[in-house]
Amino acid sequence: MFEQNSNPAFEARSLSSAPGWYVRVIWPHGKREHIPGFVSQREAVRWIEEKAKAWLSERDPFAAAAQRFGVRHAGQR
Repeated sequence: MFEQNSNPAFEARSLSSAPGWYVRVIWPHGKREHIPGFVSQREAVRWIEEKAKAWLSERDPFAAAAQRFGVRHAGQR
């Protein structure tokens, strides 16, 4: 059975060693991935809002089903 909380969470994070931002993807099983290359927090959040679902569907063959439930943004319930 597919559950809504099996979707990863996405969050915008600032780089600690250089200027810039990245998107951290937190999978339900605990694995974390980083998507680098954002100049600002706003740009990273916009990527989450506008492109995370497409990224997820390219990344995971089961993502099409996950998209029906929406992508969680860290901090959202």
